Amino acid sequence: APASVAPAAPSPRPVPAAAPSAPDAAGHSPFAGERRDRPRLTLRVPVTCFQGSSPTVARALNVSRSGIYVEIDEPPEELGSRVVIRLPVRRAGRYHVVMFTATVVRFKGSHEKLGTGKGFAAHFVLVDELGAPGVFAHFLETHLNHGD
Repeated sequence: APASVAPAAPSPRPVPAAAPSAPDAAGHSPFAGERRDRPRLTLRVPVTCFQGSSPTVARALNVSRSGIYVEIDEPPEELGSRVVIRLPVRRAGRYHVVMFTATVVRFKGSHEKLGTGKGFAAHFVLVDELGAPGVFAHFLETHLNHGD
């Protein structure tokens, strides 16, 4: 008798990134001046950035539900550029990879911490947890709430 084959599991679906806050009552946009409308997790984690098809090793300096700041030798050339960023996160003793499709919203500014190298801030357009639903939110919540 032929062996039965279990049906393939459905492919994980990427989830849209968190939308930025709407302008406040005075009409101030979260993208005017200070863009940090969500709590940031400070870190220094190696990431891989893809600008086009070229991978470049860089370093994430902070991340939130809606964006990331990346220190990199050769930042994208234009605001509005699309980049893909691969970030390793740890949950329950295992590493998972989260892939972000993001739009560059600014380059290194004078308000960056002293010693910060060239880099860029990017707003997430798509967050793909690659088959580990909730791993990115869990990573942020764990570290923001416990400071681990």
